[in-house]
Amino acid sequence: MTDVTTQRAEMPEASRLVPTALCPDALPLWGSIVDDVWALEESGRDATQHVGPMWLNAVDRCWEAAGIQSHPSKKINAEVGGEIQGYHVGGRTHQVGVSVPKRLDTLQATLWLLFEREVVAVAWVERLIGKYGYVHTAKPPLRSIFEQAFKWLEGLRASGRGYRHRMIRIPGAILFE
Repeated sequence: MTDVTTQRAEMPEASRLVPTALCPDALPLWGSIVDDVWALEESGRDATQHVGPMWLNAVDRCWEAAGIQSHPSKKINAEVGGEIQGYHVGGRTHQVGVSVPKRLDTLQATLWLLFEREVVAVAWVERLIGKYGYVHTAKPPLRSIFEQAFKWLEGLRASGRGYRHRMIRIPGAILFE
């Protein structure tokens, strides 16, 4: 439905960011994931020249024409250093990655889990590694640091139903990977 709606809103395909394709080479750009549509453009320009709000308002009108109500709480306009689909976009540096608070939450969870070295649930380890996997999508080469952990978890999965709730010791090779 989102693709149909963005087509009806005449969103420019040349400015669309699609995860499986090369990024458009200039701003503004837009993208969508499930039922979220977003736009990104430089903030230094005259606000009357911004196309992002026009694009998103057109999408809202198409949603409403289809009988689908928009989520007003999700509307964030002209925010410098905002978040798009979980990624923080730096207002000055233009870096894209996970926000500092989310990184700190992940670090806190890591320290908590590591201080529980003796026995932990497999599900806790899987969830934490999943969080790192998301954090590392902004820097794909970092994903390889969990090579041994992925193999270890796959071995646990192969052990059958209920493996996620088993209490295990995290092997030293995984801890110090």
